[in-house]
Amino acid sequence: MESKLTIDQDGPPNHLELSSEQSNGQLILKDNHVVSSLFSAIYAINQIQRESIDCLFKLNEEGRSLKAYNSSLDFHIRGIYSIELIHQSNYYSEHSHVIRQAFRKVVAPHIHPDDEPSFWNAPPNRMFTLVDEDTGEFICSHTTAELKNALIRESCILINEDAFKAAQSARSERAKNQYERSAKLVECLRAKFSKLLVLRIDLCWKAVIQDDSTVNEMKAFLSQLLKRFHHDPTLPNIVGYIWKLEFGQQKGYHYHCMFFMDGNKFQNDTHYAEVIGQRWAELTSNKGYYFNCHRDKIKYRNLAIGTAHHNDQTFYDNLDQVLVYICKQDQFLIDKRLLKPNLRVFGTSQLPSKASPVGRPRDFKNLPKPSTSLAVVVKKKQLRSTP
Repeated sequence: MESKLTIDQDGPPNHLELSSEQSNGQLILKDNHVVSSLFSAIYAINQIQRESIDCLFKLNEEGRSLKAYNSSLDFHIRGIYSIELIHQSNYYSEHSHVIRQAFRKVVAPHIHPDDEPSFWNAPPNRMFTLVDEDTGEFICSHTTAELKNALIRESCILINEDAFKAAQSARSERAKNQYERSAKLVECLRAKFSKLLVLRIDLCWKAVIQDDSTVNEMKAFLSQLLKRFHHDPTLPNIVGYIWKLEFGQQKGYHYHCMFFMDGNKFQNDTHYAEVIGQRWAELTSNKGYYFNCHRDKIKYRNLAIGTAHHNDQTFYDNLDQVLVYICKQDQFLIDKRLLKPNLRVFGTSQLPSKASPVGRPRDFKNLPKPSTSLAVVVKKKQLRSTP
């Protein structure tokens, strides 16, 4: 299956993912200064790199701004609440790291530390004056425009250094590898089955009980769940799967999962996704919960769930976009806790053989009737933003 999208892009796809919060069984958008600052830093650095920008304001002889050369870059820089707030968070991005390096080198020596949060959104001609706190002696005075010009110049230098380029390359390669593995699995399943039933479900962990051991617990329970597909007759007879571990500032740890079934034999995708979600909740003793994307198909009509006929290219194009989205989630921004050595954050089933699917054939007449009590409902306006 040939991708219609490119892995390399200017902006991260997971703003909603990192800005949503669990509340009364719903996922709602939540203002988050850390996340907003991170995305502003990422967009700013990408624009500086893409357009080779080394100056933001035109200045007169007194260092006062006459105009902004680039209003969109000015907007992104003003969107940073605090670079130190980013540094203290659990998120890492080489883009925000560059801006922090540049800030500490060319801006921090010329302003009071308490002025850092106000610097980013300050008017271009605001004067930042630094005096010695002990003697009251004048040290220096610069306009916002002067300091931001210096910040942009230094950032431009840093993004052309090997360290930044290597970090970008490694992240891009990781995303491409994940996508290629996913796309190859779907390609093989499409070749083997004239109809494919696609299930999409998020396996989550209740935020109020998350701690440092959460990832290890979730890994163990996911492993148990995947193994049970081989022998548990009450679970759907899947022929393949894809999973990706994510972390959201408010949403917490969760797995994005896609399961595939033989569409010639099975059609009730909502039911099978519900069964998998309930089993997750049961295995975790209700520490975990799930979100069944099939519960409102109108909202997910373009997101490649349900039955895919072999010749339905539109469905497979949509599925390809979902794969790219999932694999690109942490291309720009990742939680530091997901960077631990030997921590797997992505996995797929083996490519299908001609002999048998992942699970054993089983009779679905006796499958437990799904309950809706554990499903999480997502507001319509948010669903449109996330494939």
